[in-house]
Amino acid sequence: MSETLYIQINRNIQVDKREITIGDVAALLCKNAGITARVKTIKLITLPDVPKRRVSFSVMTVMEKIEKIYPDLQLVSIGESDFIVDYIRQKKKSRVWQGLMVAFVSVFTFVGSAYAIMAYNNDVGHIACSQYQARNDGSKEQFADRNLGVCTQSNQHDGWWDQDTK
Repeated sequence: MSETLYIQINRNIQVDKREITIGDVAALLCKNAGITARVKTIKLITLPDVPKRRVSFSVMTVMEKIEKIYPDLQLVSIGESDFIVDYIRQKKKSRVWQGLMVAFVSVFTFVGSAYAIMAYNNDVGHIACSQYQARNDGSKEQFADRNLGVCTQSNQHDGWWDQDTK
């Protein structure tokens, strides 16, 4: 009893390598996994090295390539009878360009974080509060609520902003 190989091919297939195998363009199903693995490696065509290339095939071409290796194998096509293979060469990414992009994003993130921290400290008056506590002679009881960013005095009613005028 001969084995049966089912072949399903979509109408449009996009590949990024020049050597196209049957496994690149077809989904194969067979009870014998060895046959399926061997058929997937059969070379269909080698395309020239051009940026874009479109080639049309028939399922009969695929079946002829398979029958050369497995003449007793029963082939059943359950997909398209004709299909198109689009070859699009992948652009090679420069390592220098990738390194520059990583450096730019890192510097941008660092500067943005520093700016956010400085803006926050400026908004809550943390620096002025710290300077007031450092200038005081220690005779007054003071505290800074670090969670709210509020600088207050417990024994005196004037605020820390009035300290320079006295």
